[in-house]
Amino acid sequence: MYIIKTLYSIRFFILLFPICILANCGIGFYQKNAINMPIRSTSSDYRGSSTTEMEFLRINIIDGQVETLYGMNVGIANTVKDGMVGLQAGLYNEVSGTAAGIQVGIVNSNTNGIFGIQIGGINSGRSFTRGSKSGNLGIGISAGAVNFATFGVNVALFNFGVGLNVGVANYGAGASIGIVNYGSGFKLGILNVDEERRDGFLNIGVINLGRQGSGIQIGIINYCPNDTIPIMILANYCSKSSPEKVKSKTPPNTDSAAESEK
Repeated sequence: MYIIKTLYSIRFFILLFPICILANCGIGFYQKNAINMPIRSTSSDYRGSSTTEMEFLRINIIDGQVETLYGMNVGIANTVKDGMVGLQAGLYNEVSGTAAGIQVGIVNSNTNGIFGIQIGGINSGRSFTRGSKSGNLGIGISAGAVNFATFGVNVALFNFGVGLNVGVANYGAGASIGIVNYGSGFKLGILNVDEERRDGFLNIGVINLGRQGSGIQIGIINYCPNDTIPIMILANYCSKSSPEKVKSKTPPNTDSAAESEK
């Protein structure tokens, strides 16, 4: 009986070992890797969190880092330093490079944007810890309480993004649908405010506050500060060519004053 159990154990190890070689599995705990097969490159960062070069599956009990992830990253705090293709699920998920796949957590952040889906309390196209100098925001779907610096379809209470923003308050460019909308592009809401130095397109709401080049306004109160009649009922148009009202201060003609004294 003992020999049979031993043979089964050996067969199980023989089957498991090549799978882990190909998949490059990793199971991480706080400060060190409990199991990592095979060990490509393992080190610790300044926080004592474990870091490995490339993995297919990583499960973190507390905190862990991986250089590149192709597969699944599950844990409380998940950090991918380079790029990710797959799924991240945890309380805090961060990818310093470009993420392609799905992020599910309380806080999701990406330095170079995500090409996929973000579901969480706070979703960001920028890193909270390292900041972001990249202009690439990615494109995807972000659903949560707050979407910050996201690009694509953004659904949340508060959206700060580019694309289609649907929420209570929206700030960004593209199309915004909500109670309060601020930015450029198409806006549908109760209060629509056009951002300065950006062209608008169409504002539909109860109150529309436009600027030069805001475009068409449809609502109860429509305000264009540079128009001949700045406030219109039902409809208004803020053109680019509207001259700005500048109070001219003409200096007194000293020559004529001197001649009159003579």
